[in-house]
Amino acid sequence: MIISNSMTSIFEDVIREIYDKGQQRGGKGPLEICNFGFQLTDVNNNIPLFHSVDIGYLLAEEIWFNLQDEKLEFINYFKAPGFQRKSEDGIYSNSAYGHIVHQRYGFDQEKQVIDILKKDPTSRRAVINFNVPNPHRGTCFDEICTFNLSFYILDGKLNCTACMRSNDIIGCMPYDVFYFTSIQKRIANELNIPTGYYQHFAISAHCYFKQYKAEILEAIQNPRLPMLIDEKKLLTKSSQLYTQIKNLKHNTVDGMPNDKKLLYLENNNKKLYNLAIVEGIVKVSN
Repeated sequence: MIISNSMTSIFEDVIREIYDKGQQRGGKGPLEICNFGFQLTDVNNNIPLFHSVDIGYLLAEEIWFNLQDEKLEFINYFKAPGFQRKSEDGIYSNSAYGHIVHQRYGFDQEKQVIDILKKDPTSRRAVINFNVPNPHRGTCFDEICTFNLSFYILDGKLNCTACMRSNDIIGCMPYDVFYFTSIQKRIANELNIPTGYYQHFAISAHCYFKQYKAEILEAIQNPRLPMLIDEKKLLTKSSQLYTQIKNLKHNTVDGMPNDKKLLYLENNNKKLYNLAIVEGIVKVSN
C-alpha cells in the first residue's frame, strides 16, 4: 500500500505503479492493478497538484453533490475529465453521490453516521453505502463505482476507508478523493474531533494510457502551483454558485462539432474556477 501525506505524491506513485505493473484483462482495455490501495495521512492535502486535475470540474462536481442534485442539467455545463456522463435516460444520474448520500434511500446517511458515532464512538456501523443490489447490474449503463465509505474513530481521530469496485485513476480518482475526504472532514467537525487518515481501496484501479498519454506525461513532469480550497466556504456558497452558473446564458451543445463542444465546456470549467477565486473559495500560492 502507498502511504503519503500528499495526494500529489500518491497520484504520481499510483500512475507509475499501474504503468509498470498493470495488465490488461483479455489483452484489451485499460491497464489495471487489482485489489490496490493507498493511505492519505493528511486529508487537508487532498488535491493532486497537476494540471490534468481540472479544478473547475472538481468544483462543479462538489457543488452538484453538495446540493444533492441527481439531474444532469447542471453538471452537463462542464467538461468532465476522463469520462462521459452515463445515464439511463439522459436526465438523471444513478451516480449522483450527493443525492445518494443524503436523499435517495429516504434518509440522510451522513447524518446517520454522525448520530451513530456520537452515541458510540467505538461503533463499527458508521457506513455510507453507495452501490446497492441491482437486478440490472450486468446490463445497466450507469453502474455505481463506489461500494461504501466506512468511518471509525481510532486514537481520538476520525478515519475513513473507501471501497470501490472500479476506479479510473486519472479521470475519476482525484475527484472521488476530494469529495470523500470532504465528507470525512464535515463529520469530524460535527463530532468535534480531528481527522485521521483516509484509505482508498479499488478492486480495479486502472488507467486508459492511450486516452490519457498527454495527461500522464504532464502529471509526472508538470506540477501545478500549490492551492487551497476552502471546503466550508464552498459548501455555504454552493447554492449561490449553482444559481450563478445556471443563470448564465448557455449555448446548446446538441449538434455542435466535438472540438467546439469540448472548447465550450472547457470554458465553463474555467469560468467556475475564476468565479471561485473571486469568491475566496480557491487560493493559489505564487
